[in-house]
Amino acid sequence: MLVGYTDWYLAGHFLPGEAPKAAMGLMAYVLWILPTLFSLISIGRMALVARFVGAGRRKEASHVVNQALLLGIVAAGIGIFFFLIGDSGLFPRCSSGRRRVGWRCVISAS
Repeated sequence: MLVGYTDWYLAGHFLPGEAPKAAMGLMAYVLWILPTLFSLISIGRMALVARFVGAGRRKEASHVVNQALLLGIVAAGIGIFFFLIGDSGLFPRCSSGRRRVGWRCVISAS
């Protein structure tokens, strides 16, 4: 939480305009929802596996674990895909003095 407050402080004092703070607000929600979605998969998987193992139905438990792993791999693949296409035409170009890293624009060192 302290990191977030530090980011807001630095953005408010050193970056001009409201756009950096608006982007930080948007990304805060994205970074909040992603772990929530993965936790949803994990908690559901644990409940089903515990129920199936407790009932002696190990084949169904194995099936649930395999589905959860596949869903996690697919979700990670989608995330990697969007990160890699960040420099394509899907996202707007960076302003002068900045370069693209994934879908983000960062200040160039040169």
